[in-house]
Amino acid sequence: MAEGFAAMLRRLRLATTVTLVPDRPHLVGTRWASDGFLSANGLARRARIDPAYVGHLEAGRRRPSASVVERICAALECTETERARLLVAAGLWPWPDEDDATQTVLIALALAVIDGDLRPLEQAAIDASRAMHQNG
Repeated sequence: MAEGFAAMLRRLRLATTVTLVPDRPHLVGTRWASDGFLSANGLARRARIDPAYVGHLEAGRRRPSASVVERICAALECTETERARLLVAAGLWPWPDEDDATQTVLIALALAVIDGDLRPLEQAAIDASRAMHQNG
């Protein structure tokens, strides 16, 4: 089963580490100086969204807009693949204004379904995303 938006967001947030020392030099030499996980409040601050909204998103009680997902992806420094997966998990299409990227992914999906192997689809999504960024 595909991972839902809430679970994916939480997994990506917890996989993001932060270093507190540059922001808080007074913590050098304390147990708080080491890298740690990005908190929901930290994500909210980086993405410029309300901390309670991050909680609602991670609990699956809210559905984000494309701009919110884009800000979250920027805050988490997501790869293009993670960005596309997070947008799709939120029920959004990763390339709404890019007909070439959309066509490339749909052709790859059709071929993957015919062949019974979905692994090439991820590479097609990466290629389409790269082409979009090079042209735009």
